[in-house]
Amino acid sequence: MGYRDDFYIKENIIGYTGSILFALPPTIYFYDCTRKFLGHITQLHEISANIGREKVFYAEDYLIFNSNEGDPAMQASIILGISKKNTTKSCFTMLKNYDTDLGEHNVMLEYWNSVIKHRSRSRLVSVNKSEDAVRTYLFDMIKNNPKLSELKPIRVRVAISK
Repeated sequence: MGYRDDFYIKENIIGYTGSILFALPPTIYFYDCTRKFLGHITQLHEISANIGREKVFYAEDYLIFNSNEGDPAMQASIILGISKKNTTKSCFTMLKNYDTDLGEHNVMLEYWNSVIKHRSRSRLVSVNKSEDAVRTYLFDMIKNNPKLSELKPIRVRVAISK
C-alpha cells in the first residue's frame, strides 16, 4: 500500500506533464472535485528526492493551467471539470509576472491560497473523464513503477517567489 491510496486513484487523474511516448514515465496530476483535494506523483526527475507521491493538499481556490494558453480560470474549469467563475486579480498579476519570466516557454502552473504554488518543467496535457484508456494507461504506469513503493509523501510544496 502507498500513501493515500484512497486519493491516488485512476478516477482522480486530470492530466500529466512530460511525455508518454516511448513509455517515459510522466508526472501525473490528481484532483478530487467533491473534496477539493489535489496532488501529483512524480515518476522521473533529475533530483531523486522529487520522485514519489506528493502530500495531498486541500484547496478551495485551486487552479491548474498552462502559462501561455490564456485565461487560467477558463483552463482550470475545463481541466477540473468544474465551474471556476470567480478568480482573483492576484492570480492574473502573478501570471503576468511569470509570463515575463517564462518568455516563450509554456509550462503548467498550480495556484491556490492566492499564490502560485508549483511550476512544472513542462506543459500539462489534460485528460478528461471520458478518456478512460489514457487514464488506465497512466495509472498502470504508476502501479508498475518500482520506484514508487514509498509509503510517505515526498515533500510539501512551498510558494514560488520571485
